[in-house]
Amino acid sequence: MIYLATPSTPAVRDAMASGRLGAMLTAGSWRNLNDEASGRFPWIGLDNECFSTKAWDEQRWVDWLHDMLPRLPEVLFAVVPDVVGDHEATLERWYRYAPMVQHLGYPAAFVLQDGVTSEEIPWDSGIGAIFTGGSTEFKLSQTAWDIAQEARDRNVWTHLGRCNSFVRLRAAASGDLHGRGTYDSADGTYLAFGPDRNLPKLLSWLDWIDHNQPLMANTAGKVPA
Repeated sequence: MIYLATPSTPAVRDAMASGRLGAMLTAGSWRNLNDEASGRFPWIGLDNECFSTKAWDEQRWVDWLHDMLPRLPEVLFAVVPDVVGDHEATLERWYRYAPMVQHLGYPAAFVLQDGVTSEEIPWDSGIGAIFTGGSTEFKLSQTAWDIAQEARDRNVWTHLGRCNSFVRLRAAASGDLHGRGTYDSADGTYLAFGPDRNLPKLLSWLDWIDHNQPLMANTAGKVPA
């Protein structure tokens, strides 16, 4: 399980450089990093800022993807623009923007939003990753977990957005208590709120998951404090 976070402090960036975390970047966060800090991330996710930015800037996003091309080998996926909570609008944006992302060579991530079904996912259009977004209710639904499992069966990278607790991180890594779904990576804002305090805790969660993952399908295990 790879956890992608914002490279907010030297300690967080050191954890990324050592491979204990990955970096979830946006056009805005990337421009706030100096060359020394930004050159040490072995795993990178490229987000599109559609969730966090009310007035999404298409040209800023396109220019940034071109700027990031030297880092292509480290990029796990680039999130194609989506519309929060709206599958139909997200699908329209996929067909508009995914060809450009794919032409640049990035694994293009399709965002799952409320209202999606497996039959409506453009599996044959070069999807490089599935990114589970949408409302919390949708994110934890049977539909979302089933689609994530189908993506893994198709050898498509799977990612869970807004994952900010050990319980959800453990479920993302191993499937929930009913055995549904598994994710290759997750991201969240957990480190944004007190990174000095929360970084050791997050790393302990990831260490526990890495150590116990072969057993987690069959036992609840001991949750670290």
